[in-house]
Amino acid sequence: MIISLVLNVVLLLVILAMLARFRASGIYFSWVNLSGTCERIWDNIRRGWNVSEYWSLDGVVCKFILPRLKEFKEKIHGHPSGLLPDEKADDFESGMKEWRRILDKMIFSFECIINDNEDIEMPHMNFKTVDSANGHCFLEHDCTPEEEIKHRADMKVYSEKMDVRQKEIQEGLQLFAEYFQSLWD
Repeated sequence: MIISLVLNVVLLLVILAMLARFRASGIYFSWVNLSGTCERIWDNIRRGWNVSEYWSLDGVVCKFILPRLKEFKEKIHGHPSGLLPDEKADDFESGMKEWRRILDKMIFSFECIINDNEDIEMPHMNFKTVDSANGHCFLEHDCTPEEEIKHRADMKVYSEKMDVRQKEIQEGLQLFAEYFQSLWD
């Protein structure tokens, strides 16, 4: 009886440790949907990936590429040919400097995608829940007209910052595509 109880407790602890390990590895985990969680764990063991990665495939790809791209930048010994104009083609140091600048733009793009541009703070506005007569709920601004005017101005600044950021991200992704076959050393 005691041995059976001890074995069950040990088995439960092993299962919990395994689930925690998979949770830490980025596999979507839910106690409510334990069968779905087990299916995702099985997919990860069987294929090396699971369907929860479809939910944000861009983030999954960026999380795979980013650490490798950072390590690549630290360990490079050369740069792609044709990186510099013909008159500077023999200047190795200038080529390395330009190649590192290009890699920095790529890395910045992947970091922004992973972090969802969290360094650009979105203006906050208070909302309150309002119940309508037919039982539907909706949100309503809970602020003075002056606060709403300020919020609109803040949102305009935020939108402009996000437009600039999107152009920077796009530039880094275009450089990644352009130099994809040069990512070897």
